[in-house]
Amino acid sequence: RYGDRDPAAGTAWRVAAYGVRNDFQLFSNFTLFARDQVAGDGIEQTDDRLMFGGEAAYEARLGERRTQALVTAGVQLRGDDVETSLWHQAQRARLAACFAEGGNPCNRTANRILTASAFAEAKVIVGEAWRLYPGLRADAYRWRVTDLDPETARDPALTTGGRAAAV
Repeated sequence: RYGDRDPAAGTAWRVAAYGVRNDFQLFSNFTLFARDQVAGDGIEQTDDRLMFGGEAAYEARLGERRTQALVTAGVQLRGDDVETSLWHQAQRARLAACFAEGGNPCNRTANRILTASAFAEAKVIVGEAWRLYPGLRADAYRWRVTDLDPETARDPALTTGGRAAAV
């Protein structure tokens, strides 16, 4: 994190960056033996994720006496590099088959997610009684999913693709 403040001008730059590594594994069995009367309906979900990103923002203090504002404008960027999977399991051991649908894994994908944002906000003080917090934000997202299951990866229409959207 880096910041540069000029008290005389009432302005400041703020820059921050981060990186997070996460390795998540969840075992559950909500339906007990509804689908598989022998081994049970247990599933293992995995999420192996690397998140990285940053923010740059400019702050300016405006106004005098009874009306003052802190105006901030900036951009944010975040990337996620994720591998997820869903397995059929019994007693925390992966099984060879994924219910009636065929071999394990039920699914296994590589996911690339990119988020970019721009924002502007203000903290406005009017007299002693009023506080106003107007703001604007625009976000853009991009997803790319790649099937890592050798049995289904041959048909990219099943679980491989990408999409972009903005809000």
